[in-house]
Amino acid sequence: MSRARILFVFSLLMSLVTLWSTPALAQFQAGLQGTVLDNSGAVVSGAKVAATEDATGVSHTATSSSSGFYRISELPPGTYTVIVEASGFKKSSTAGVVIQAEL
Repeated sequence: MSRARILFVFSLLMSLVTLWSTPALAQFQAGLQGTVLDNSGAVVSGAKVAATEDATGVSHTATSSSSGFYRISELPPGTYTVIVEASGFKKSSTAGVVIQAEL
């Protein structure tokens, strides 16, 4: 096989890999973030936040920081039920949370 043909085949393969991998990276660019607060407005650190996709039952979790902040990244767009639990607090559940893909 000639050197020119090897370079051509290599270039073609690299182009195909680039074409196929770019859409895969951009599939799930949605997320959910916020601050967990108690009834008085004080932040709640260490709270477990779970977002469960209604259609699949797949759950994604995060834990709130010392400032009460949480972030769940790379969520597939869909409708979720979000449950927040923390020691000493009543469990909070919110259904019908719609996550849309970011542009």
